[in-house]
Amino acid sequence: MDNVTMKIRRKSETDEWLVVVVVNGKRHEGRTYYTSDREDAEYTLDAMVDEARYAGERVNGETANEAVYFPWLVTLRDSGVTNMWGAAPYLANEFGLSDKDAGDILACWIQSFNKEVS
Repeated sequence: MDNVTMKIRRKSETDEWLVVVVVNGKRHEGRTYYTSDREDAEYTLDAMVDEARYAGERVNGETANEAVYFPWLVTLRDSGVTNMWGAAPYLANEFGLSDKDAGDILACWIQSFNKEVS
């Protein structure tokens, strides 16, 4: 059985979003999805993971939060620009998110540290 990993990535130089598919450690360009819309990429990632699982593939997928926003939040934290409890406006501004969505993503990021400790 193939080992399939699906991730969402943002190409900062082109502002393009990709759903990247890696099969047995090699990027599968024929299954990679390109879009200029973040929400479309998130929806497509979920649909592709569901479709692959339905087809019997073993899929390791990241959520959009883990793939896109969490690394950016780590970079923001490391920059020292803000206390992370106040990071939601920075996140909203960077990705064009609503204040609520940015707050929810920030809360998930903070909660992810509790999971790592457990």
